[in-house]
Amino acid sequence: MIKKKFFLALAVVLCTIALVTGGTFALFTDSTSPADTSFTAGQLVITSERDAGDTVPGPMFYVTAAQGATPSGQPGIYPTGVWAPGDFYMGTLTVYNRAPSTLDAWLVSTQADLQSGNAAMADKLWVEVFHPEMVGSSMTDVKIAEGWLSTFLAGPVAFNKNLPCMLGGNCQLHFKVTFDRSAGNDLQGEELVVTFAVNAVQKKNNP
Repeated sequence: MIKKKFFLALAVVLCTIALVTGGTFALFTDSTSPADTSFTAGQLVITSERDAGDTVPGPMFYVTAAQGATPSGQPGIYPTGVWAPGDFYMGTLTVYNRAPSTLDAWLVSTQADLQSGNAAMADKLWVEVFHPEMVGSSMTDVKIAEGWLSTFLAGPVAFNKNLPCMLGGNCQLHFKVTFDRSAGNDLQGEELVVTFAVNAVQKKNNP
């Protein structure tokens, strides 16, 4: 079997960006006194960590324990090993909306950024993003986005619905990445490192 190296990094420092986009602006809260009137813009700040039984910050997918190390140097505990065509793995990203954020949020899209390696691999890696939801009486992963990794590298891929991430709360996203069976010998021994960003907008007055 032809084995491929594949390192899909999702480092907490790089994986999220807090955006107010699409013509949506921070809401204002106001306060007044007999002497003056002042206005302060709200903030939208999201952060994240991997969460697959390995909840400390670090890459979500990693080939070796060393590659999965936390910022403090603790090795990752769920390395995938080198990837072969047909392999797939799942990882969980927990997105938090907490101080200094002051606004409820919608999570609206995700995108990837190439850090290093052979970009041609991105055309052979199929990415699916799921959100766990109650369907009937059971918790079910509902697919909210999918596409080749190259599509995520080209720009934001919109979720098929906005996901609420309330102030003080969190929202889980499950990423499944599959290495296409048709990958050829030209990718043998190659490595790819990317980061993902999750984009958010304020929830209030932004249906």
